[in-house]
Amino acid sequence: MTEATERALDYLLTLARVWISPPSGGREQRSTLGWPAHLAVAEEVERLARIHGLLPWLHAMGERYPATLPPDGARRTAWERERFETFAFQSALYDLLAQVVAGCRAAGCPVVVLKGPAAAARVWGDVGLRPTSDLDLLCHRQDLRRVARVVRAAGLAAEAHSATYHMTFRGERPGHVIELHFGLYDFLEKPAFLEALWRSIVDIDLDGREVPASSEEVALAFGLAHWIHHDGRLGLPQLMELAAAVWRGGVAAGEAADLLAETAFAAEAALCVRTLGRLFSLPPAPAALAAPAGTEAHDREFELYVRGNLCQPEEARELPSPLAETLARSGWHLVTHAVRLAFPPLVELQALYGCGWAGALARRPAHFWLAARRAIAKLRARRHPVVAAAAEPATAPSVKREVYRRR
Repeated sequence: MTEATERALDYLLTLARVWISPPSGGREQRSTLGWPAHLAVAEEVERLARIHGLLPWLHAMGERYPATLPPDGARRTAWERERFETFAFQSALYDLLAQVVAGCRAAGCPVVVLKGPAAAARVWGDVGLRPTSDLDLLCHRQDLRRVARVVRAAGLAAEAHSATYHMTFRGERPGHVIELHFGLYDFLEKPAFLEALWRSIVDIDLDGREVPASSEEVALAFGLAHWIHHDGRLGLPQLMELAAAVWRGGVAAGEAADLLAETAFAAEAALCVRTLGRLFSLPPAPAALAAPAGTEAHDREFELYVRGNLCQPEEARELPSPLAETLARSGWHLVTHAVRLAFPPLVELQALYGCGWAGALARRPAHFWLAARRAIAKLRARRHPVVAAAAEPATAPSVKREVYRRR
């Protein structure tokens, strides 16, 4: 990481801290918030903001704190256009979400909006500031076939099947993607967590659209687990959302901590919360989320690992790997996942191919060969990973790998 990149990241993290926890009275030193005077640093700020989809947010922060706007008028105009285009695209995407949610309700199939759309409604206050690459929708496994029928009726077609917890549907319009989750990460498939999730569904306002989401406590627990599942490789917007959930005071920290304890991830979640606090220079987190011990030795390494990932494009952060959803597993975990990938239950095949049980049985042999080819391709990619020239080697151990080793 170059000095310019380090300074640019620090600038974005400082601005994010002000966004997460605004200074009292709105007085922040202009020297702290002013646009970087050094050309190389300024260019790196824009590069990192573009990587993480934060140019619209930078423009909005410039409206709030004019000193953060660059002196170049053409650059400010480009940011404003990016913000408008993001708002237009996100509005169309959320219209699609509202259509699918309405169809699921009409079919009597409860669903929950996860991650990006829920955060856009709760945290950002403006759907044009939070770009979303897809829509994550959770349904009951027994409702999978009917929900898939609703998604197809909205103009999307099934594209991929993860075998563990979701399948992907893609529309004709670029960027219109729905990840239909019929399960959660295996370490969240605990009765207490699932009961809390389905019991706590609330309707939230997504820029005039009413959509169902889990409670803020469940959303925070799921967000931290999502970060752990991806070995610390999340983008800056997701980290800002997690920090906002912890430090803005709207979440019952004890309830979120209890949910994480049910999944045996309390220590790892505490590591993530401590890292967020240092990353954004925030005050101490609620004791319930920061208390569990056992990962302090990894604190500094994990923070450096997260910072390094934030400076890389997504393709450099997410290296190709076989069976990515079970990256850290071994033994029977890997075997059971491979079996599910090759021979998924009939209800999943019916949802994937939009057919009845007879059609699903007829497609099973072809699905097996497709799954085998996909697994072989991933193994080859794992054997010959492509790493960006500017990428630095990861120094921190995989949090998820440590968890699975203990279990």
